[in-house]
Order: sequence, then C-alpha cells, then structure tokens
Amino acid sequence: TTEIYTLSLHDALPIYALLSKFSIIGGSASQTVTLQQKFLTSDAYVRGCCANKTVITEFGTRAYPDPQKSFLSRIICAVLPVELSDNGNINVFALGSELFASSETCYFRDVNPQSLDSTEKYDTNKYFGVNIASAHPLTDPETGITYNLGSNVLTGLKYNIIKIPPPDSNSRGGAKELLKKSKVIASIPTSHAGLLSHIHSFGMSQNYITFIEQPYVMNITKAAKTIFKGSPVFKDFVEWKPELRNRFHVVEKETGNVIKTEYFAQDNFFYLHIINAYEENGQVR
Repeated sequence: TTEIYTLSLHDALPIYALLSKFSIIGGSASQTVTLQQKFLTSDAYVRGCCANKTVITEFGTRAYPDPQKSFLSRIICAVLPVELSDNGNINVFALGSELFASSETCYFRDVNPQSLDSTEKYDTNKYFGVNIASAHPLTDPETGITYNLGSNVLTGLKYNIIKIPPPDSNSRGGAKELLKKSKVIASIPTSHAGLLSHIHSFGMSQNYITFIEQPYVMNITKAAKTIFKGSPVFKDFVEWKPELRNRFHVVEKETGNVIKTEYFAQDNFFYLHIINAYEENGQVR
C-alpha cells in the first residue's frame, strides 16, 4: 500500500489561502483518493474571521479598520504602514522535508502535511534583510540549494538573489537552521528611480539565475498613500509603464556575479511565470 500527498493552494472566499491535500492510497489495481481542505491559519485569516472583514490589505482586496484595535492604534498603523499580509495564497514550496506556504510579501508560513495546520510565521526581513520576496523559490536538483529573488525598499531600491543551503546529515534544526545559514549573493539596483519591477518568479538554469525586470512596476512614491487609503495594491500602487523595456539580468549561481552585458527585449511585455530555463551551446534560453 502506498500513499501519495499532493498539496495545492488557491484563493477562496474571496482571498484567503485554502490548502488542498489529495491522498492516493493503493496500488495500480485499486486506488482510493481522498480530499482534505483547510484554510491556512495565517494571522490575516484569523483576524479577518474575528472581524468578519478583511483587516490587512491584500493584493486585490482593500482593508477595513480592525475593530480589535483602538482608534489611536488604527491611526498609527495608517500613518506608519508596517503591516503586510501573511496570507500565503500563491505557492507551497519545500525546504528539506518541511513545507511552506508563500505569497509576495516578506512572510511565509509552515504547513503540516498531515493536518494542514500552520503554527509559525517566517519573515524574510529577519533572515535575509529582504522586504519583499518572490512566491516561487527554486531548488537546484543537483545541489539541493534553494534560490529565491527578493527586493529591498527600506535600504534602497534593489533586487536580491537569496541562497539557502541544502540540509545535510548534521542538520538538527530543520528549516530554521537552513534559513540562518542563508545569504544574499547578489544585489541589483533598480533600473528606474522610484520604481521596482513586480516580482513573481525567475528563471534558473544549470549555472545561472535569470531575472527579468519588467514595465509592470511598483511605484514606491505612491505606497504610503495606497496603504493609508486601505486600497488594494494593484489599484494605486502597481502601474504599467509602456515606455520601459524589459531588461534581463543574468547572475552566476556559483559566485553571485552579475553579468555586465545588458540584455533588453525588443518589445516590452508582462509576465508572471518563467516555466523553463536551460543552457544550450553556451547560451541561456
């Protein structure tokens, strides 16, 4: 008898992450499939349920004042917008044997593959000094090293390549130990003052990381206004700048060196996912 677990993640009612687990039990002659679902127990979800409304701004959903906070606390949070959502409604990824749910903020949460419970929130600011991170880290199948792409706002607008080591036989602290050993191996300044490219994924081949800076950008100068109003991110914060060109940044995985040659697309475009990257005849494709 074998049992296979597949976790999927999607938006539900209308924005909170819903974990879905399919258990396939049995051999080729006879199989039983069961479905288990549970909302990710994020702070955003718990507080939203208590208030019966969204109280932390999501990418496409505006926030309302949290009734659990005093009037003064709500004013302070509006003027000093430091709260980002931990509603990991985009991806489930693995570090070693542990699973995590992620979105496009600085937070990701652990996921218990048996119960689908989440008990701990991780912060890329704490571990990497990165304010925003891609929801789609990639693990090198040969080395077991996990890479991710993030961006900095508070210490200057730039993009960062994060390197997380693989687990080894001496690792006893699990993912926490790996995160503590992680480091930023490359920093790339934004090509346009006051603008950060929207980051969702990146490409990885045998020797290189490829990040495409695109005309769909976050206007940092409008960020405070957006969060003060409680508006969804895409409405006032993220803009399409058709006059900008897509720029390809290529980084050596081994050294973190950024290739100095500048690569631009002939026509600008928007993208979310890079589904494949490989090397052929000395070129990254």
